[in-house]
Amino acid sequence: MPETQRPDFDANSVVASALDGNLDIQRRRREIEIKRTTVVAAQNQTLPQLDLQALHRTSGLNDNLGSSLRQMIGYQFNDLSLGLQYSQPVGYRQAKSRYQTARLEVAREAALLTAFERQLGFDILSSLNDLKQTYSRNESSIRQLEQAQKWVQLAQLRYEDPPLKAAGQESLLVLLFDYQTAIQSKVDAIVQVAKALAAHNSVLATIDEKRGALLSKWNIAIDASYEDFAFTQVPVGSDPNALR
Repeated sequence: MPETQRPDFDANSVVASALDGNLDIQRRRREIEIKRTTVVAAQNQTLPQLDLQALHRTSGLNDNLGSSLRQMIGYQFNDLSLGLQYSQPVGYRQAKSRYQTARLEVAREAALLTAFERQLGFDILSSLNDLKQTYSRNESSIRQLEQAQKWVQLAQLRYEDPPLKAAGQESLLVLLFDYQTAIQSKVDAIVQVAKALAAHNSVLATIDEKRGALLSKWNIAIDASYEDFAFTQVPVGSDPNALR
């Protein structure tokens, strides 16, 4: 059923919930986090490298292969070595270039995210303003329908029971024309009420979509698998996990 109640939204809370629940913003934020790990990896390529190296080796020193193998398996002659190896790249233009490129890419994505968040807030504020206007038009169209209904009732009474001085044929035609005009006015008012109500609910759906709350509002649970993709509308008050 379409919603007809007065919209009572706090603009700041709506924008804040949209920034937290919008799916596009969440996707962009995760992409930035992934690219930041790329920046760290590129930065590590410009740093000096310190390696800990350990070597344990066993040998066989006899004059034939069988005896040498027995000595080696028995660990009779062992070599142990432990040390640190430090290396510093002489030229790391490519690594530094990759690091700078990754940093600029993250900065660009962060700037685009900020611009997208501002645009989203502007769109929501505009939608809230449109919501007030559509609600006002809906109320106005309902009042026009009430006035048209009263006009129809009055015209019907005058046509069915005309006054004595208006009992002539021409007067009845005038009353009939007024009755028909009143009915047409009522039909037009009904159409305007339907259009205004549809526009009002369309703006409501747009706001819920931008907030990322459209599916939860209508209790729609999405179940995706490799074979198919289906969505099921869950009855109000039931457990969404029961239908998964």
